[in-house]
Parts: sequence; C-alpha cells; structure tokens
Amino acid sequence: MGNVGFSSIPMVRPWMKRLLGPTGAYYLGTMLQIMAYRAPHMTVHWEQQEYSGRVWITIVANVERISGGSMCVAPGARTDDGELNAVIIPSRSKLKMMTKTLPKVASGAHVHEPGVLYFPVKKIEVVSDPPVILDIDGDIFGMTPATFAVCPKAVQVLCPERVETFPNSTVSVVSSLTVS
Repeated sequence: MGNVGFSSIPMVRPWMKRLLGPTGAYYLGTMLQIMAYRAPHMTVHWEQQEYSGRVWITIVANVERISGGSMCVAPGARTDDGELNAVIIPSRSKLKMMTKTLPKVASGAHVHEPGVLYFPVKKIEVVSDPPVILDIDGDIFGMTPATFAVCPKAVQVLCPERVETFPNSTVSVVSSLTVS
C-alpha cells in the first residue's frame, strides 16, 4: 500500500508511542498533521484519464485492510486480481476531514463520500506541486512524482507442496517445495 500526500508518519514521535502506544500515537500524529497539512495540487494520470486539483491524499493499494486490519482503505481490493485500487480524496476542510472522512476509513465507507474517487488500475502516476511525501507501508519512501504499477510475477514465493502433521504435536514436515 502506498499513499501520496497526507501522512501522520512525520508527526509521530517515539515519546508518543511510549506514552500512548502505537495506535494512540498514530491517532495523535494524525490530528497534529491535519492541523499542519495544506493539500497540494496533484495531477493523477491513469489509463487515459486524469484528475487535477488540490488533493488531501491519493492511496494505491492491492489489499483491502492495513494497520493490522483496523483500516479498510480499499474495500474489495485483492492481492491476486492483477489490479491496484486507487482512492483520491480531494481537498476539503480540516473539520470535514476530522469529522466526516477519516472516521469512515475503518469501515471503508470513505470511498462513498461525495467527491472521493475509487477505481481499479494497472498503472497510476502522481505529480504534485509542491512535491509531497510518498508513504509506502508506513515508511517514508521519498517524494513525488510517483508511479505505481502492477508487476506480474515480480516475486517468487517458496511454499510447501505437501505438509504432514503429526497428531498431538506441533511438528510439521515439508515433503517437497514448489516455487510459484
């Protein structure tokens, strides 16, 4: 999962995690970042389409839930469908972000908010003025411009072909391995 624009990561400090725990620290970081954030102008290109305007955040995901399953950023997204799911949340007031849009992210209902775009893509490009943070799986990865694309068969997975388990035991024996 990657997002461009709004991110609570720059506001979260180690003392917040020690005092409030990880969840509390990210909630506090989010509130602080909402107060400081100014939505940049973004131009988002995908499959012969374009959105241009002030944007709070552009999210690109191939999973439905993030943050240990607590946030449904991309309802219905799947890792095996060959598509990414994109969410564009246009600029809105800070009060509306805090009271209407962000509280709906846990359930995935934010994608039904007026003005929010939600669609499947194979490739999407995001340019912003000024450049903004690129957050990949909770880590600051760089700045815009950014391109997200499906890369079929980019990762090989080593998995057991057959696993034998023994009754009343935690021991399993892998008979052979297959690369898929």
